[in-house]
Amino acid sequence: MVDIQNKIAVSFISRGIFLLLSAELILISYQAIQGKISHFNISNPVDGAIFGTMGILIFLNSLFFVYLLFLISRVKTLPKGYKVGVQLGLIIFLIGGYEGYLMAGRLSHTVGAMDGQEGYLLLGWAKAYGDLRIFHFLGLHALQVLALAGWYLFKNEPWQMLVTGLVYFLMSSGILWISLQGKSLF
Repeated sequence: MVDIQNKIAVSFISRGIFLLLSAELILISYQAIQGKISHFNISNPVDGAIFGTMGILIFLNSLFFVYLLFLISRVKTLPKGYKVGVQLGLIIFLIGGYEGYLMAGRLSHTVGAMDGQEGYLLLGWAKAYGDLRIFHFLGLHALQVLALAGWYLFKNEPWQMLVTGLVYFLMSSGILWISLQGKSLF
């Protein structure tokens, strides 16, 4: 009975995340087709409503991940180190995701200058100033990094996985602090 309930819950989460992220990508694509930026664009009421809607979609998406965290915490059959990796990854993912609201509140991701500064190849992160996208990136990808570390390195070592996750979070938070000072990562 619990397995069937979990399968239904996972299906609900998967479909919800798919629908919400698809809706956000449609809005981003709509703005791109018009030659407009999608993020931080409040230049007129329609663009502001699109940007606001994207924020609501991400908030709702995050609720699915909170629900997933709750479900994972109840699973007893996972290797302990892997489970800790997934749980920490989800927690840091949520923190990194909500850091996006810091950028939205500022209407920019660069600290110490205007957005659009010279950036690193492929990533675009500001070379000479603080860039809030770095912590956002590290936070969102903690889910993959820590789950993989939990599975391949610390499957049956929950304490080592916990320490690894905390080091990852502290490193990411240090990068956020540096960025908030308006300083470049390198």
